[in-house]
Amino acid sequence: MVIELNTSCLEIKCNELFPHPTILKWAVEMGIEHFTLSSDAHTADTAGKHVKKALEIAKAVGITHLTSVKERRKLKHTLK
Repeated sequence: MVIELNTSCLEIKCNELFPHPTILKWAVEMGIEHFTLSSDAHTADTAGKHVKKALEIAKAVGITHLTSVKERRKLKHTLK
């Protein structure tokens, strides 16, 4: 299972990462190992928006790696 951290909700009224950090913390506690990051951009000016804040939240809830996929293989990238 891979959970996507989506920053688009940081741009609207709810101003929260999706899924909520509480859910991400539960996922870490349950042993989920794979997380991805997306700004859900539909225009070039929103690509990568709020990534820094999302990474801070990810680290705060215990996420230590992000996952990308290359040639159908999951690759883990350590968060620093």
